[in-house]
Amino acid sequence: MSGHADYEEITQWLKQSELKPNTAIQLVHGELGALETFRDHLMQTTSFDVDVADYQGVYHL
Repeated sequence: MSGHADYEEITQWLKQSELKPNTAIQLVHGELGALETFRDHLMQTTSFDVDVADYQGVYHL
């Protein structure tokens, strides 16, 4: 995903995507407060499982 789009563009992209409901979304770029606010926004406006990635966390895809 692009970190250059604003929150409205990313929200619309996610809503129009063919991702399955409850798909895990990890936010990884930005200030912690902004990421937490964006996580809350996406949790309220989409059907995805959104979280802020842990600092230096390891995620297996």
